[in-house]
Amino acid sequence: MPRIFVSQRRIQQWTEEGRISVEGNVLTLPELSRQFRLTEAFHVERVVSEGGDTYRLTGKVKTRGQIGTLGGEVFLNSLIIGEAAYEGESGFIGEALPAPAVQAPQAGPTSGRAVPPPAPPPRSRDAASQAGIHALAAMSSASQAAASTMGVVPIKPISSSRDRGSLQGLGPAIGKK
Repeated sequence: MPRIFVSQRRIQQWTEEGRISVEGNVLTLPELSRQFRLTEAFHVERVVSEGGDTYRLTGKVKTRGQIGTLGGEVFLNSLIIGEAAYEGESGFIGEALPAPAVQAPQAGPTSGRAVPPPAPPPRSRDAASQAGIHALAAMSSASQAAASTMGVVPIKPISSSRDRGSLQGLGPAIGKK
């Protein structure tokens, strides 16, 4: 199932714009009539300690559980694991939930195709915010998520037992603009 990382900053912006709602660990995107299960995560952007990237985490996205398994701790935009220190961005991994089932129309004089409600009127949005929404749209309808360098990062599926065991292989390297 496709997954995507969305930064805390982007979630806050979309909430303030009224584009999404978050209840518990479920993000609802009314524009697409889709929901996503959220898991707290951290996108590791760069190593800042002198020892180098001993855990090979630069460019990866790790859940809070995975970071805990490694003995790490996140504080604001920092991740510390033993003597290794990283900088990055807190956010969430979103996994698309199955689309709600559409009921078949009843036979009779009112049968026919159900007409979806009209889309909300367009509002002024910045390009980065629009790119993030398109990334969620692509993720919910295609097997690969579109990437945005403004807080939305596609996550690669874990494909081998070696990756599962080492907690490696979650996410591409992303350059900041």
